[in-house]
Formats: sequence, structure tokens, C-alpha cells
Amino acid sequence: MADKHRTDRREILTMALVSYERSILSYDGRRYKPADEFELALNEIVERALAEEAAQPPGRKTDKRVKSASVLKNVQQVVRNSNVLIAALQEALDYDPSRQHNQRPPLLWRDDQKYLDDVKKLLNELRQLTALLETTKPRKAEAARTASRLSKHFDKFLQSYAGAMGKVAAGLTSAAIVAVLYHAGLGKEVIDSVWGRLR
Repeated sequence: MADKHRTDRREILTMALVSYERSILSYDGRRYKPADEFELALNEIVERALAEEAAQPPGRKTDKRVKSASVLKNVQQVVRNSNVLIAALQEALDYDPSRQHNQRPPLLWRDDQKYLDDVKKLLNELRQLTALLETTKPRKAEAARTASRLSKHFDKFLQSYAGAMGKVAAGLTSAAIVAVLYHAGLGKEVIDSVWGRLR
């Protein structure tokens, strides 16, 4: 977090946490309303990630040789964070500016059909991943392979659209994506590539 090359990332995380803190406080009897449920859920993910990082023993270093994993670390967290992304992506797809023009557009909505088509593909892949894990006997090996493929699509998606999404929207989305990939056991180089799209 203190790395000077990660200033943009730190700003995004700070803004996310400030937004989350506002959402649980009141001012003159009125509660702050975050942009949408996606903003709140992602802020919680970021807060948990920072708490986990702070809890690591001093001097502990990440092994740079970590490979793209084939073993899921935490099935419940993969499903939970995937469902946050699914809800946000579906909200963007469902928004109709001609019918809902008086409402604030969802955080991830863009008036760009190619973008929306790519969102739909990501949505379908995330649903595939959760379907493999939400069974009585989760198909972990197949889910891990699906997560590995999905990581490439996430990376390409952010490469194409992070600039158009805006720093905060891209940062919050990346935080959720990183949470999915981390708990799915993907290696450090994969996660760093996703974060790198915010620079």
C-alpha cells in the first residue's frame, strides 16, 4: 500500500472506504446514500482485504514465484464476490435510459453497445463459475480452470474499458475482480496484471 507506484490504487481504496464509512454514519439525522448497492458491497470487500493485509505478521513476504493456481482457496468467498459482480453487471445491462432517464445510471453502465456486449459475456462466465461451486459437491477443479480463463477476460475487459469507466468505478470493479481471483487461487502475477490496468 505504501509503494509510491501504487498511488492511484491507494486513492481508489481510500475513496471506497470513505464512501463506506459515510454509509454507516448520519449527519443532521440524514444518512449518506451511496451511489448503489454495488458501491456498498465493494467497499466492504476492500475493507476486508485491507484488514487481512494489516493482520499479516511483520516481515512476511509474498513468494514471487507463486504460479497460477489450480486449487481454490475459499469457495464461499469466490461465490460471494462473484455474486457482487453479477448483481452489478446485471444492473448495468438492465438499465434503459429511455425508460429510466430520471434515475441515476448504474455505476457500471455505459452508452456503448460493444461495452454492454462484453459485460454480458463476463456476466455469463461469472454465472458459469458460481454454478460450478453452488452445488452439493462443488466441481472445484473445473471451477479453477474456469476462473483462470475468466481472469484473462477480466484483464482484457479492464484493458479496454478502465479509462472509460472512470477511476473510481474501475477501481471498485477491480477490487471485486481481484477478490474473486485471489480466493479462486490465481497467482500474484495474474492479480498484479488486473491491478495494473488502473495505472
